Amino acid sequence: MNNNPKINDETLEVLQEILKWTKVASIQKTKEVLETELSTKEKKLVYHHSDGNKKTRDFGEIAGISRANTISDLWKQWKALGIVEMVSVRGGERAKRSFNLKDFGIEVPIIIKTSEPKKETTQEVKENQAEQLNNAPEVQDGQEFPTRSFKEA
Repeated sequence: MNNNPKINDETLEVLQEILKWTKVASIQKTKEVLETELSTKEKKLVYHHSDGNKKTRDFGEIAGISRANTISDLWKQWKALGIVEMVSVRGGERAKRSFNLKDFGIEVPIIIKTSEPKKETTQEVKENQAEQLNNAPEVQDGQEFPTRSFKEA
């Protein structure tokens, strides 16, 4: 049921039918544009995560692109192609993707964040020290032995 008094039910039905056929007719062309434009892992990540909320600097961590101009240039290019919409925010605009890559069979790369090296716990440090002492060469009587100092954790 239509709640908009300006559009009657018959007009709404016709518009929905036109939309359905337009989508069907444009799927292949849209997929081709997406595949051509998003030719690298980085571009796919930027496009997929362009949700209208992320700032250009957020894409350094997401896609390894740290220059804001590069992201802005991509957004402008994609806007011209009709694959993003620009969202006004305080201080400028951000892009919001128009399509979900998965809907077109385009794989979205996984973000691999580098983690910091694991820090040893106090117990692990003590166990490592004990193992090093156990593996130290035995000292014969009268033999000089260099002393080792272990940093307490």
